[in-house]
Amino acid sequence: MTEPMPQQPFQALAALQELDREVHQLRHRRGNLPEATALKELLDAESSAASSAAEVETARLVLVERQVELENAIGRQTKRFHDLERQMQAATNAAPRDLEAMDHELHQVLEHRSRLEDEELALMEEMEPLEQALETAHQAHLSRAEEMAALRVVGSAIVAEIDGTLEERRVTREGLVGAIPEALLSKYEAIKVKVGPIGAARLIGHRCDGCSLDLPAVEVDRISKLGVEEVVTCENCGRILLRASQLA
Repeated sequence: MTEPMPQQPFQALAALQELDREVHQLRHRRGNLPEATALKELLDAESSAASSAAEVETARLVLVERQVELENAIGRQTKRFHDLERQMQAATNAAPRDLEAMDHELHQVLEHRSRLEDEELALMEEMEPLEQALETAHQAHLSRAEEMAALRVVGSAIVAEIDGTLEERRVTREGLVGAIPEALLSKYEAIKVKVGPIGAARLIGHRCDGCSLDLPAVEVDRISKLGVEEVVTCENCGRILLRASQLA
């Protein structure tokens, strides 16, 4: 399929094709920044670590609650011990049997308090690795937070630079499309929608630079005999083929 066109628009179309290719690459880069990928990985790691830390904290709080109960119980036993000591000191005229009963209870209180203290010590030993794990998790969180902040700064700077370049290319594109006849531009844009990101490609020897496929020798021979004003499309990808004679 061919259409007559003056030669100059093909040069503008070639420039438009290169610009659109660059814009596509810039947008692809903007959407696939290594910094964004690294940031996502850190965010995922942070979420996973926070979940694990929450489980450890829950287990620690159970032990803390039990520790409070033990401390209160130890406090009660200590108070009872002191109360019995005072009673025994004041009971100078008490019967030996009563003194013996108080002494027996005093020893029971001491034994009970000792068991409670042993349990509290074991509890503290059980709590120690949990507290260490939480401290390690906290330090890792601080390290990730610092790294994420740095990635956001770098990523934002790169995005701002790309956006600035895209705006410059948008202005340049407006100038280029003004130099291309509406029919040719519409054809280019329609093809671009179908095959993206460009609607035209250079014919280099037998190969279309858009799809990187060779055209049959018969087709290349036919194209070589056409005038520079003719619009030709690649039979493989459908892009407008820009020939060297049109770009001279």
